[in-house]
Amino acid sequence: MHRLLISLGCVALLSACGSPNEAFSETTTVHRSDVGTAWPLTVDSVPLACDSGVVAVRVADHVTIIDNDTGGRGTSTTFTKIWATDDSRPDGRMDLQPLIEYGQTLCD
Repeated sequence: MHRLLISLGCVALLSACGSPNEAFSETTTVHRSDVGTAWPLTVDSVPLACDSGVVAVRVADHVTIIDNDTGGRGTSTTFTKIWATDDSRPDGRMDLQPLIEYGQTLCD
């Protein structure tokens, strides 16, 4: 039963991923300088939100949820375009953890 509830919650959250004009909680614009050299994006800033521990970023009217479990899997093409590459990592992308950690401070 517990897994079913978690699965349903994930489906509800992921259904908003990449969808234009979905409701987006209060945002804070996070800048490259806020995160430092670990900034995982190719743009200098993005609107970021956190609801119940779930971090979401809005790019070109598309919402993408980023977390430790999914990383970048299932992210919108719009988000992937601004996600910096890192050839030293197996997935070829920068680690999203610094951005996730910053986003989680918005939940506090």
